[in-house]
Amino acid sequence: MPNEQRVGLETNTATQNTASSEVPAAPPLLLLLVLFWLSILGHEAAHFGVGALVYSSDELRTGIVRSWPQLLVVCAGPVSTMLHMTMSVLGARSSQNATWKLAWSSLVASAASRIAIVGYGTLRGTAINDEQTIGRILGISPRAIWCLEALVAVACIVYVARMWSPGARPQILQWIAVSVVVGWAVTLVAGPLLGLPI
Repeated sequence: MPNEQRVGLETNTATQNTASSEVPAAPPLLLLLVLFWLSILGHEAAHFGVGALVYSSDELRTGIVRSWPQLLVVCAGPVSTMLHMTMSVLGARSSQNATWKLAWSSLVASAASRIAIVGYGTLRGTAINDEQTIGRILGISPRAIWCLEALVAVACIVYVARMWSPGARPQILQWIAVSVVVGWAVTLVAGPLLGLPI
């Protein structure tokens, strides 16, 4: 066999071995779905947690709130999503186990998907969401807030995707995409039934 063909065969074999060592033996879709829902619930929990701290009993009773506590409560969701996304990037980067690396990568995608799903209404100015409320209180463009969030989300997604070898990347991205799509499909149906402001 010519040296060039031998080198090419060895390179392909090494790439396949690297990919197989990175990809978990079975698709942990249930784990990815659970992580997706924890990500979405974490966003809502941040709202409720900060609200419990900054709203007075009269505000909670009447629903009439001051601007600065409302700003803190509304900001809590997007801030928690951004922190969750960036911390998950660090988790994926430091993880040596394939399943944990996939789990951290999935958390990045889950957080980024929340930003993506509110984008259409935010950019059109028709949505009632955190970005709109923050923009109204601060007097700045909700579109600018969303674009900043989207820029960070895209950077995190690209960075995490590049952590995986070219051989493993398509399979990993496919598993994550399936979990995010199924997760949102279930969430958008079950959320309103459970009284969650998704």
